[in-house]
Amino acid sequence: MERLTIKEALEQGYTHFAYGHPSNGFQSLHELSELTDDDIKDSELYLAGKHTFRPCGLTNEELKELIAEHILVNHEDNTGDDTDTIYDAIKEIDFQDVSERIEKVLDQYNSFRYVTEIRLALPIEEKEVEGE
Repeated sequence: MERLTIKEALEQGYTHFAYGHPSNGFQSLHELSELTDDDIKDSELYLAGKHTFRPCGLTNEELKELIAEHILVNHEDNTGDDTDTIYDAIKEIDFQDVSERIEKVLDQYNSFRYVTEIRLALPIEEKEVEGE
């Protein structure tokens, strides 16, 4: 199993870690830059992958479809009107500005898809291993 010190992990571009082995399921992530050697002593800490993924927004057309369908169903339930008049009217609206605002908000949210098998180690542990 590969092991890295905090310094080595940061130098190699890692930014986050999780408590416990990756096979433990969902892991909350913590910033590597805030970790100290003392934090490692009694814990199994594993590095998160380097690459982040951002949530996907909706295009103008996807927003039109989603909103038009929702309003149409509500209108049909309330009035019994089964024509596409309301649906077609909503589909004429340009939601591009809303789509762009959603994308801008989502830009600030990044997630890591996985936790690696790379365990954080104390610098002392590595020297002991090298000396054996």
